[in-house]
Amino acid sequence: MSIPCYPVEMMGDLFSLRHDISFPVVQLIGRHFRKCKQYDTLVVFILRIISDIIIRSKEIHKRDDELFDFYIDMMDTTRKNMDIGFMRSLIKTMVKMFPGKLRRCEIHNAPKFFRPVYNLISGLIPKSTRDRVYFIN
Repeated sequence: MSIPCYPVEMMGDLFSLRHDISFPVVQLIGRHFRKCKQYDTLVVFILRIISDIIIRSKEIHKRDDELFDFYIDMMDTTRKNMDIGFMRSLIKTMVKMFPGKLRRCEIHNAPKFFRPVYNLISGLIPKSTRDRVYFIN
């Protein structure tokens, strides 16, 4: 069994959640991301957050759909924070677990080096979902 590189107490720095608005929002804060060898704990945490926020939003807003928004703030993110393997793994898992449920993905403050990285991994994302990804600076 591997030791997770993200202790639970640190995961709060990496994510923030909002379900007080019409669609639930999961926000990933890039500058708090650390590379490591084993991301299982982090991926499970992300998936649990998304599932929980969809359930809460349905209860609060009496909605029948399971749509959510995903915001990524990349301010102060460097190449040292980036891990393409993690991004591939997370995208593949999210596509399987939440097909068609992403309403909007906003990538804020993306550094110049991120566009080529996005181009590498965007092929893993269905076209209908790629059309919902927006870069905002």
